[in-house]
Amino acid sequence: MKSPTKGDRVSLVLGRGWKNLLLPLGVLLVFTSAILSMVSASFSALTETMKQIARKKDRVFAQRLEKWMCSRREVLSAINIVDGLVTILLIFVCLWWIDVQGISTYLPGWMLAMLLFTVATLFCELLPKLIGLAQPVFVLSICWPIVSGIHRLLEPIICLVLTWNDDWVNRFRSNLILSDGTLSLEELRSLLEVSEEEGGLQHEEAVLFQKIIRLSSEVANHCMIPRVDTFTLPDDLTNAQATVLIREMGYRQVPIRGETPDEILGILDTRNFLLSPEGHYTGMLQPPSLVPETIQALDLLVAFQIQRKNAAILLDEYGGIEGLVTFSDLLEEIFGEDGHDHRNSPSIISIEGGRFLASGGLHLDDLGEVYRQSIQAQRYPPHCSNDFYYNFLLYVYPCAFRH
Repeated sequence: MKSPTKGDRVSLVLGRGWKNLLLPLGVLLVFTSAILSMVSASFSALTETMKQIARKKDRVFAQRLEKWMCSRREVLSAINIVDGLVTILLIFVCLWWIDVQGISTYLPGWMLAMLLFTVATLFCELLPKLIGLAQPVFVLSICWPIVSGIHRLLEPIICLVLTWNDDWVNRFRSNLILSDGTLSLEELRSLLEVSEEEGGLQHEEAVLFQKIIRLSSEVANHCMIPRVDTFTLPDDLTNAQATVLIREMGYRQVPIRGETPDEILGILDTRNFLLSPEGHYTGMLQPPSLVPETIQALDLLVAFQIQRKNAAILLDEYGGIEGLVTFSDLLEEIFGEDGHDHRNSPSIISIEGGRFLASGGLHLDDLGEVYRQSIQAQRYPPHCSNDFYYNFLLYVYPCAFRH
């Protein structure tokens, strides 16, 4: 038998040395991967409320956190790249350790690899991410030296990679987004939710944007004051009588009607009238803005801003007056809490005996849907239930309304 040479003995010693280093190296890689996964999850779970709490506890750390958030994409990219490299090394170390230990004689090699990778995934990915999601501020406050070091070390490479990535995305943009460059309402809502979760928008800002998106999908009659609830003034009052009613109601824009409710002569700015009531109020009227009830609420808001109008009269398909919409009503839909009260209360409810209790401002089309028949008749031109029953009684009992 040939005795081992000096070179064979050196190789044997080096092999044993590497074998003894595999386990500590694997543990170090597992710990490093766990830290990086925990930091990455903490960045994803960070909200504006958490940042405000961090400002109250530690101003220095809060300033550092704000700096990271300004370059959030670069920081997360650096962490994920390092985490990926560590994971690749961990896979090689695990496979090498299985081969060196020689335990594949007891179990198949593929089964040992699966068991080892399952344990590594549990301790390197799942548990660290749960900790990072639960306590993001605490994790980042402890691991900030690691985050800063990785970011400074890889910042030039990350910027180069992101620039290259953006360049390729721009080249294939026509295949990634719509041809006209627009986004659907659902996509806009998703972008707002992601921006709020990532801290790009505060909660109050996201709520306002959500209300604007919701308003863009609504028509103006959802925001209007129905005709029966609209305060109007006849054109035959004295200034003193009109002043009493205006002060009692407190509206800024008041429609002035003629002989019938559908005859709107103009809109009175009550503030200007009360400041200078020399002439009759009918001489201070502004031309009414007549718009269809199906106009988009957001389009009407833009029209108010462009034309410097504060009120508009909504017309139905037959040219009858549906209601009144003011600039303040549309702003209330965005900045208000729950919108108009009349939108939150039901217009018609079912009671016993197959009967219904309907609001006087219920539109006849809605009432006809309940009874599954058309109520609108040629001899009855009104648009709501109050006017319908009034005209019906006036037609059936004309003598009773003459006295």
